[in-house]
Amino acid sequence: MTSRRHFSAFLPAALAAAVLALAAAPPAGAVASPWQENDQSRVRLVTPFDVAPAEGPIRLGLHFETAPGWHVYWKNSGDAGYPPAIDLEATPELSALELLWPAPERYELPGDLVAFGYEGEVVYPVAARIDAAGRDRITLTAEVDYLVCEVECIPYRYQLTAEQPVARPGESPVPDAATAPLLAEWGARVPEPVASVEGITSEAAIDWGDDGELPEIEVVVTGAEPASGVEPQVFFGPSDTYGTGKPRRLDEGGALRFRVPLELLAVPDEPPATLPLSWVVTGLARTGLGRGEGSGRPLAVEAAGDVPVLTTGSPMLGGVAATRLRPAQLGRVLVMAAAGGVILHLMPTLLPLLLLGLLVLRPVQASHGRLSARAALATAAGAFVGALALGGAALVAHAAGMPAAWGSQLQEPVLVALLAVAVTLVALNLWGLFPAPLRFPSAEERPGATLGGRAA
Repeated sequence: MTSRRHFSAFLPAALAAAVLALAAAPPAGAVASPWQENDQSRVRLVTPFDVAPAEGPIRLGLHFETAPGWHVYWKNSGDAGYPPAIDLEATPELSALELLWPAPERYELPGDLVAFGYEGEVVYPVAARIDAAGRDRITLTAEVDYLVCEVECIPYRYQLTAEQPVARPGESPVPDAATAPLLAEWGARVPEPVASVEGITSEAAIDWGDDGELPEIEVVVTGAEPASGVEPQVFFGPSDTYGTGKPRRLDEGGALRFRVPLELLAVPDEPPATLPLSWVVTGLARTGLGRGEGSGRPLAVEAAGDVPVLTTGSPMLGGVAATRLRPAQLGRVLVMAAAGGVILHLMPTLLPLLLLGLLVLRPVQASHGRLSARAALATAAGAFVGALALGGAALVAHAAGMPAAWGSQLQEPVLVALLAVAVTLVALNLWGLFPAPLRFPSAEERPGATLGGRAA
């Protein structure tokens, strides 16, 4: 009886100790290296398997968490920094390694610098092939080199190690309940090749511009619109020959359009025929779902190729690109516009005919979508100078006592001021800076239109 009472007293304490031991023990499975931590970040290697397949494709994950305000980098780090690198050579059972890149964010830094990357948490998927037939487990060993930045940047290098059980012949792989959803979530954030996304296209072309002007890249996405609550962004892959400025979005032509300054590190004497580019557009939803319920996670698409370099007179994507005039052409435009201004002012209906005269730019607009600032300025300035020249002639004639049969309107300061305002508004509209309702058909709306130099 005494021993029974002693056992009854011991049993609750034993159960409590067992519960505490289970709570303190790491969860079953969860194949991951220990976290390597510092004040700014921590990193570990994870796999989605409690028991991995012995052969075939496999995905690992490089899992980062950063302190508030600190970030790690995308494959194009931006104006400074560098992306993380992973080396798995010490794991001979893995081959065909590829570090994948989830859709990044843009960070504006002091000094007009910009960075592309991730803050808070990110998992970089690592695609590989495993060949561990006949093994019951392998040791995953990865050397990781990365930079974490706020305003200052700090480099770190760690060795990450994890033991991965492997399925024996006749056994099936066993996913891990904790890490498999994590890797699936971040794998879904890797941009999809646009060619594999039904109904969405993304194309680009380069408007080379004039001497002294930066070329610009135009990117057009069709079949998509901004996802709910998200601002679409465009990012360009790393390059040793060019950088890119801050993108601006254009609401023209019924498609998502971006114009981005292209900053060449070495400017060639002649424009090349093509330039290799890769780009990612984020924050998308299929047309019709972007603002509605059930649109799901924003899409990101990636494209790459030899992008055509287009010069004066070349049609751009959807007819949106600016037509930029060479210096010799600017002179011709000024002379022709001045002559047009003189001819128009020989007629009595001064301002209406001036506006109609500026609308003879319609053939150029219809071919190229909008005019560059230099082209619009040349046209407006030419018409204005022509009007002033005619007004000056009228004043001279009036001072000489000659009857003013025409041009007398230009002797009135109010009408000259109205003329200046009208010309300025039209010029601003042609630059795309003033939303006056002067709309011309885009390339998509015209028969035989081309898209990126190819038949649509």
